[in-house]
Formats: sequence, C-alpha cells, structure tokens
Amino acid sequence: MIHHIINQLGVRDGGAEAVVRTLHMGLCARNVPSTLMAVSEPGVQGSCPYQSLNMSSPYTLKAVPALVRYIRANCDKQDVIHSHLFPGNLFVSLAVRLTGWPGALVTTEHSTSNRRRSKWWGPAVDRLTYARYDRIFCISDGVRDALDDWMPTLRSKLEVIRNGVALSFSKMPERKPGAKPVVVSVGRLSKIKNYDTAIRAVAMLDDLDFEYCIAGGGSENAALLQLCADLDVSDKVCFLGYVNDVAALLTRADVFLIPSRWEGFGLSAVEAMNAGLPVVASNVPGLSEIVGVDCGPTVDPDSPASVAEGLRGMLTDPDWRLACGRNAFTRSQQFSADEMVENYLCRYRDLGLAEA
Repeated sequence: MIHHIINQLGVRDGGAEAVVRTLHMGLCARNVPSTLMAVSEPGVQGSCPYQSLNMSSPYTLKAVPALVRYIRANCDKQDVIHSHLFPGNLFVSLAVRLTGWPGALVTTEHSTSNRRRSKWWGPAVDRLTYARYDRIFCISDGVRDALDDWMPTLRSKLEVIRNGVALSFSKMPERKPGAKPVVVSVGRLSKIKNYDTAIRAVAMLDDLDFEYCIAGGGSENAALLQLCADLDVSDKVCFLGYVNDVAALLTRADVFLIPSRWEGFGLSAVEAMNAGLPVVASNVPGLSEIVGVDCGPTVDPDSPASVAEGLRGMLTDPDWRLACGRNAFTRSQQFSADEMVENYLCRYRDLGLAEA
C-alpha cells in the first residue's frame, strides 16, 4: 500500500496537488493499492476521492497525533508512506518517529525555493524534517541541485523523477488565424507567478494589437486589476478566473507565457506545449530545463523589458511561432503521466513495497 499524505487537495490547488492526484489515480489503475490523505479539508467523492484528517489548517500541530493514529491503524511495515509539501512532510516525519513505524518513508520536493531557506531557523527545521526519509524525490534537476546546495548532507537521498501530465492531445491541434494573437498564462494569482512583471511587459507593447488572458484566481487579483488600470492596459489584459477546461483555452491561444519568479517544474508549461503553443518562459532552474531551448525564448523574470522582448518576437514572427509550437508539442511527449507513475512504482518496489 502507498499512503500519499499532502497538506490539502482542493480542486483549484496548484501543481503539486495535481501531480499527487495523477500519481494516485495512475497507481490505482495499475491495481496498486494507494490511499490519498489530506491534512486539512474534508475528503470528497468523485473522480479522485480522498480521505482527510479534518484539521482546521495544514499548519496545526494537532496534525501530528492524528497522523500517529492513522499510521498505527493503517500502515504495515511493507507499505510506503509518501508525503508531499511542507509542513506535512515535517509532521509525517515526526509521527513516524513517534510510532516507531519501520516501513519506507519518502517525500517529493516540488520547488527550487521556499521561505524557510531565508530564515535563521530554516536549517534546523529541514534537518528535522528530512532526517527520517529514505528517499527524497525531486521533480527536476533544478530542484535537486537547489536542495543539494541548501543541505549537502542529503545528497545520497536525492533522486530526480520528473513530473508527468495527463496529455490532452495525441497530435498537434490546428490553429485558425484570429483577428489578433492571444497570449495566455495559467496559474494562481500569487507573487510567485509574477504576473505584475508580465503586465508591465504588456504595457511596453502598446504598438502591438494582441490580448493577454490570465486563467486562475488568488490573493493578488485586486492588486493586478489596479496595476492594469494604472498602466492603462485593462482593455488588453483579461482575467478569466478559474477555468475548468484549460485544454480548450490553450487551443484558442497563440503564445503561452509563464513568467514565474521560480518554478520547480512547470506543469502548465507542459500542458501548453502539448497544445502546440510556443512558450515564453522565465529563465529559472527547473522551468528552463523542462521547456528547453527550441520551444520559445527564455526571459529574465525580474525584467519587464526582457519579457516584452520575448513576447514581441513571438507576436511579430508567425513562422518562428509555428516552429516553436511544433517543437513544444514534440517535447511535451517526454512528460507523460504514465511514465511518471511507472518511475515512482519502480522506486517503491526497490524500497520493498508489497503489492499483494
């Protein structure tokens, strides 16, 4: 049995949550026993049901005794516990030690950066978190290298398993020329996603006729709307909110923009590439290795001028745009959900998973 434990699993949560759901469902499809547990939120039924510890917040220490009870009641010595995200991975590590459970404990590192690494107490907390883990899976080379730099003592535990996506398109979608090009970004409205820089870049392209659509909701919505008004680009920037059918949105776009300040992998970029979109991406570890060099320009996420330059090249050169889109579609095939699930299953078996 694989026991996946993560902070929360709301439908509108980010990339890590989507990956965990995909991994869990992929294991179940292979008749590998797998459970999905959220620290907070009630469990739900539907296409991917899960259980919950029903904590009021994923950050409450009350999660530790609840995890102790869960492990004692449900986890055999030949099972694997797989945690995702902080602080859940800290709480799982503490609970495993308190129970003395002897099975294999693994976690996935989903980002190249976090706030703990800028705090004086960060090293102590991360040493405590990671000490009990048998393997730390990193979703990209960039994530592995960042964690290795931060805590070299973990080096022997680190292993890269790249994220996988349920690819929507088996062949590149055809696009009909529209009245004006459409640039799309997909992701929650947070500082990490860096939409303020993207909007400033759009303001620098007032000589070009195009539309910029952002799919996602979040805490930065009001601030970004005000920024659009201040820069007089409200007629060019469209906030779509949460979008259920992202694949359909991508087929109506011409360019994908992912301007993140940091990004461990970039699931939305792979989905866009699979839709045959060229990608203007931040030149940051993790993301840049996934997008590659022939799927579109990489840009400096701290420079609106750099983002504007990348967009200008895509918007004014249809032949380059098409060539990058074709390359992107081909490259997306490397990141299938099936390959990710098989890679994890192989590692679980290496750790002694009993599948009976």
